[in-house]
Amino acid sequence: MSADARIVPPMHPWRAIRETPDVRVIFADLPAGLLGFCDHDKRTIWLTNGMSQRQRRAVLQHERTHLLRGRVCGHFEQREELAVEQQTAHSLIPLAALVDALKWSRDTHEVAAELWVPVDLLVVRMAHLHPSERPLVREVLAQVEEMISP
Repeated sequence: MSADARIVPPMHPWRAIRETPDVRVIFADLPAGLLGFCDHDKRTIWLTNGMSQRQRRAVLQHERTHLLRGRVCGHFEQREELAVEQQTAHSLIPLAALVDALKWSRDTHEVAAELWVPVDLLVVRMAHLHPSERPLVREVLAQVEEMISP
């Protein structure tokens, strides 16, 4: 592995929340299609019941990121949502872990399971690789392709 793939400890959103005593997490039956939301004023994150562990982890980090970044309103909301999703993907999927997972599978479901994230978050991470990350990912994918080609 290249020196560019720095070892980054995995992000533990539940641990981060535990270390932030002024933030509460509440589970509830939220409206259909709504997995979570944050209340900036009350420093509360709401998560819907019934999600998988991977989904809860990702939604918690997503909403935590909203709290950290602060309130955005008006025509900036859609742009903020995209930025939060990208930041969430980068925080939950360190480059070294992504590279290791890509060495043994190209299947997005397998890679997402290995990285303990939902598939849609893996897709966001891959679509928004930092320019400095792209050569390493290409190199790993090329090595794997070379190994499996006849």
